[in-house]
Amino acid sequence: RYSVVIVSFNHAATLPACLRAVALLQPAPERVVVVDNASSDGSASVVAAHAGDLPLAIVRHHANLGFAVAANAGLAATATPWVLALNPDCAPDPLYPALLLAAVHARPERDSIGCAVGKLLRADGDDLVPSRTIDSAGMVVTPSGRHLDRGAGSGDDGRVDAPAWVFGATAAAALYRRAALDDVAYPDGQHFAASFFAYREDAELAWRLQWRGWRCLYVPDAVAAHRR
Repeated sequence: RYSVVIVSFNHAATLPACLRAVALLQPAPERVVVVDNASSDGSASVVAAHAGDLPLAIVRHHANLGFAVAANAGLAATATPWVLALNPDCAPDPLYPALLLAAVHARPERDSIGCAVGKLLRADGDDLVPSRTIDSAGMVVTPSGRHLDRGAGSGDDGRVDAPAWVFGATAAAALYRRAALDDVAYPDGQHFAASFFAYREDAELAWRLQWRGWRCLYVPDAVAAHRR
């Protein structure tokens, strides 16, 4: 059982392709929550048009409160054991959640896995057509503490086609275990740190998960297209 949480700010152009992809996911999500940060391009109306295709809930904010605050609101509107954080410019393959969940449960370390992520390819156009360029194959950290998307900008030539333990997952298409998120939440309940507003908040979350012993699994067979 899992839910999908999408944070949107003026993404009316790519939301149709994103939501079409979500409607095809296997297994189907129990709930799809879209948090709209006061978009001015009609994004909320675009989302509402898909209400008949998805178990959809829309959370509308009065202002752009940032990705982290909106993601936390989306998480609070779900109750499933797993949550797929998905960007509105990202289109996962239909089997994306099934392959991630199967890979997690096949591991003897399954109970210590706090998140999983697949191979993200750069997407072209509003229809989010996958290219042959790697967007992210999981997050890694250098000895100096800098975090990077593994393989970013390189060709999809097989170099990241093996499952691997990685430092963390880009929240563009990350499957999180709710128990892990709750375990590392701040005292006020924040899962993503609101002080980051937008960008790098997924890396900060990855640090907390690692500190608490939660591992992140990279599953190359699970593929998603991310326009970035």
